[in-house]
Amino acid sequence: GDLLDAVFGDEQEADSVECVPPGAWRVMAWDAATGNVSWRRITGLSRHGAPYTMYTLGTGCGRTVSVTGDHSVWVLRDGALQLVEGSDVRTGDCLPVPCA
Repeated sequence: GDLLDAVFGDEQEADSVECVPPGAWRVMAWDAATGNVSWRRITGLSRHGAPYTMYTLGTGCGRTVSVTGDHSVWVLRDGALQLVEGSDVRTGDCLPVPCA
């Protein structure tokens, strides 16, 4: 298996499993209040079965991400940042992405 299989185990009996990462894992995170981007420590992991419907969001520069319908997504809509569910992202919404 992969690294996550090692963290969560090969079999998952519950619909959702949560655990603490085995080390000081970090992720690039965006602070909506300040607009700052920084590396932040991951404090928990969650694994659950995939829903029947997934949404693939694409940008004009070719980046894509797949999310569930209830996944929180920041979009720039009508000149304002809004937090919406993945199922509510509309054509024309702008997605904030980190600089390459």
